[in-house]
Formats: sequence, structure tokens, C-alpha cells
Amino acid sequence: THVSQQAQQERQGEKGGVACGWSSQLGQQQELSAWAPCDQAEANQGDGRRTRAAGSKDRGAGHGVPSSAAVLAAASRRLHFVSGDASLANCDKGRKIIAHSCNDQGRWGKGFVMAISARWPQVAREYRDWHRTRKGFVSGAVQFCPTNNHLLTVANMIGQRGIKTGSKGPPVRYASIEEALMTVGARAANEGA
Repeated sequence: THVSQQAQQERQGEKGGVACGWSSQLGQQQELSAWAPCDQAEANQGDGRRTRAAGSKDRGAGHGVPSSAAVLAAASRRLHFVSGDASLANCDKGRKIIAHSCNDQGRWGKGFVMAISARWPQVAREYRDWHRTRKGFVSGAVQFCPTNNHLLTVANMIGQRGIKTGSKGPPVRYASIEEALMTVGARAANEGA
């Protein structure tokens, strides 16, 4: 994977210089995105916290919960990239989670969400209801929406501030996407997705 300069700059500003990466292909072919683990065994986040990377033995706060880096390391071995319609999620059998980034304004109507709405209209309704009630609707949060296929869940990740490029740059917030992907990764690991 690779890190775009903008993503690296944002991550350095918010995360103390730890640069992990993600890659995404947009356009006619939608490709699932994933964070790649850092090469270091352990990296300082700049605020006193420590993050362990691939191969670490840390299970997280002594509660048997895997660290985010451990989840990423496990996921990176099972990650499949699929070209074509990502809403089909047909790379193999078993549970699946389709994760995508949403804005923080409750707007749903362009891009990949149109394919989601066409297949599962209830996912759009649940997202709008979540925005309206504001319960847990914050940057980096994730809403898991079951579909009519009991093996498939859609994860609405709040990873954008606004919907247009402005004085603060594009609406995407990489730190929020990273936080949301950690939540999705933990759930996927827990459910075997």
C-alpha cells in the first residue's frame, strides 16, 4: 500500500508522525480500502500512547481484546481486493462487511451510496435516522446495518467533515476513517467476516 502526501501530513499532524497507509481506487471500479500496519514493532503516538504493529503480542489492556495493530495484522492476511461493483461483495463465502465512508451532515445521495441504496434502501434510512437522533453520530463512529442477507452487514463510517472542498481542504478525514476502520476490523475479527 501507499500513503498519499495529504494523508501522511494529516496523520503526522494528528497522530505524532506515525505513518501507516491506505490505498483506494475510485471511479467506475470501486475497490475496498484498508489500512496497512506500520513496519515498526512499536511506535510512539506523540501523546504518550503506544501503538503496536504487526506481530506484536499486545492483546490490549489485559482484557483479552486484541490491539488495533493486531487486528490489522490479522486482517491484512485475509484482505481481498475486488474490482467491479463493491456492493456485490462476492469474493468468497462467509460473513462480509461492506464498509464505506459517510459525511457528518446526514447527506446520502451521490457516489457509492447509490449502489447501496439500490440494493438495501433500509441502510440509507438507518443512516438518516442516526443523523437525526445524533446518538453516537460523531466523526470516526460506525453504524452497522444488517441487510436482507444474514451474512452481509453494511458499515456506515463517519469519515468526512462536510461534503465539499473548502479552506480546510477536502472533506475526507483520514484519522476518522482510521478510527472507524479499527472498529470495523474488530467487529470483522469477532464475527469471522
